[in-house]
Amino acid sequence: MLVDYFVLDENNVNIGFVLYGKEPTILSHPQPFKDQAETNTRATLLTQRENYMNVLGSPPNVARALNLMRAMFQNPSGYPMERPRRGVMKIGVIFTWGAQPIDAFDDVIRASDDLRMDGVTMYAVGRSPIGPEFARLATDECKLFSMGNFQEGLPSVLPYLGSSICTRKDNTGLFK
Repeated sequence: MLVDYFVLDENNVNIGFVLYGKEPTILSHPQPFKDQAETNTRATLLTQRENYMNVLGSPPNVARALNLMRAMFQNPSGYPMERPRRGVMKIGVIFTWGAQPIDAFDDVIRASDDLRMDGVTMYAVGRSPIGPEFARLATDECKLFSMGNFQEGLPSVLPYLGSSICTRKDNTGLFK
């Protein structure tokens, strides 16, 4: 799992999860967790996405997922009046499957641009077929990963993705 590449504690890395289909839903806000197991439990829920299709709907709406992710970065706890901690690097990773409908292109680009303007470093992992919006999801082309299917592609991508995210930290343990 990608989260295995991080030391998770209240002073280091906080991870939030958004599960999305036609409607996105927050599985957990990026609050400090007490241990790795709690985060892994939430990550496991993402792999069971088929169980939630009746709630999430279809087709997947990437723009809504990105907008919800942006809201999580602006209010990481989900509680009123909470603000992000200063100096904490904001990193988003979105997993997509298939191209978005052509009429969703502008909404996806706008949501992606808004995240970048907020200082979020974005990574995108996509399963074929990818659409023209895919290239604009990540901060730059070095943060884009596409594959034929997740089962075969993720085992080779996750170590690189984890390493790439981790190199954004300086020698004090803080993100640059």
